[in-house]
Amino acid sequence: SGVALVKFRSASNAEDLPGFDGAGLYDSFPVNLNKLSFAPCRYNHLTDEMKPATVKCGLLGVYGSLWNQRAIEERTYARFQHHSSVMGVAVIPRYKTLGKVTGNSVSITRLLEGGRQGDVGVTFSFQQGNNDVTNPEPGTTSEQTVAIQNANGFDFHLLRYAIPNATLPELSTHVVPQ
Repeated sequence: SGVALVKFRSASNAEDLPGFDGAGLYDSFPVNLNKLSFAPCRYNHLTDEMKPATVKCGLLGVYGSLWNQRAIEERTYARFQHHSSVMGVAVIPRYKTLGKVTGNSVSITRLLEGGRQGDVGVTFSFQQGNNDVTNPEPGTTSEQTVAIQNANGFDFHLLRYAIPNATLPELSTHVVPQ
């Protein structure tokens, strides 16, 4: 029957930049693809909820979050040019029941480290549990792997294992199985 419950996640070009993180400034919303409603979209800034959970309201919420007060203030402080801000929407499956979060990840379509001049690739950062990748707790780091493009595809290189808890040693296994 397909996936009916999804999450519309914000994806902006005003995030994860040198000197400006921007993570958490924009909003993501749950959406029921089978829900039809002519009711007006209503956003509750206290609970960060958009109702009804329709495609229309989810899209309005994500795109509108580019211009929420905290995003404008942070971009202004960082001297990011507002007119160059753009927003995209990532649609990901949502689950009917809540379970323990296995991990968080961020993928960046450039090599942050681990490559040679001129190499093309992707940097993957994984963190165990619900720990942040982009704004980690002090003393924690995410696992970092790079995929460097070659003539036959990609070569994957582990740069470091995660430290998900500042009081524990670095992991000796991958956050996400290879």
